Amino acid sequence: MSVRSRAVGVAAMVCAVALAACVERRVTYNRPMFAGLPGVQSNQPIVGAGPKGYRDPTHVEGGSIVIEHRDGSKTLVSRSAAHLVAHIQRTLVEDEEELFLSQVLSELTVRECRENGVEPAEAFRYLRRHRDEALKVLARMQAGERSPYVVVQKVDERVYRVMLTGLAARGLRWRGFDMVLEGGGWDTEHPDEEGKPVFRQSNWRLRWFVPAAS
Repeated sequence: MSVRSRAVGVAAMVCAVALAACVERRVTYNRPMFAGLPGVQSNQPIVGAGPKGYRDPTHVEGGSIVIEHRDGSKTLVSRSAAHLVAHIQRTLVEDEEELFLSQVLSELTVRECRENGVEPAEAFRYLRRHRDEALKVLARMQAGERSPYVVVQKVDERVYRVMLTGLAARGLRWRGFDMVLEGGGWDTEHPDEEGKPVFRQSNWRLRWFVPAAS
């Protein structure tokens, strides 16, 4: 192994360890914002149905979570953990590094990588080297927060942990992931057919994977 290869590997591990350490220091157990959705398990009791007039925040107009624009670019829609799972899987399988960095990995994670002297691209390449392990845990939570044996915990403001429990978490490198609600606002780069800016809702993005030992 060359000196450069070893340096890249160390840098990626530093980034992963730094992210995990940062998250672990701030974990609290609160009733998740997804409480009340069908199939969601929680570390606290889920009480009552949705209020009158409730609109599912995970609903996507048109049903597609990948919007393809006339210029060939794509906008990924992540209104739920299930959407985020699909985007992580797709970008890893299809080796879409640029799309992963721009619309899957959270801005918070990108900033922390740079603060630790690591290029954000190394985060993607680290996952790519461990793609089988990443896809294995994601396959067990294909439906995100609605998957069997999955709990959702609040970690911080706008940060939630989606995690496998019990037997479903055995034999894995990671037991789940943290996600951050980011973005939102007027999109002037991809206007509508009349040339007017389109309002984009906030999306869930990947904070990082949670080690099995957590």
